[in-house]
Amino acid sequence: MGRILVVDDNRDFADDLAEIFEHQGHEALACYSAQQALEHAGGEQFDLALVDIRMPDMSGPELCEELLRAHAMARCVFMTGYSSEAQLDRARDLSGEPVLEKPINIDALIRMAAS
Repeated sequence: MGRILVVDDNRDFADDLAEIFEHQGHEALACYSAQQALEHAGGEQFDLALVDIRMPDMSGPELCEELLRAHAMARCVFMTGYSSEAQLDRARDLSGEPVLEKPINIDALIRMAAS
């Protein structure tokens, strides 16, 4: 299975997603800010980064650009409860993946991580 980085400023949500991935056999790391993700992911490679678009310290697309520069990330998938069309377009352009709307469909998320 893969290594998954979950980044969301909602701690409970990030922890819950990481736990779900771990139950599916993945190794998952939950981070609660973009800065924490950059610090904890330093030098590590992840198969998937699941990143909230709107965070206080840095946008999800900005974070994924940094992670992609620093690591050979396989994919970044974005999730959001609310974002502007410009943010959604930037996220889709960067990842090539659909943006997941909160509340997240867990079954769809598990299928996405497995593909």
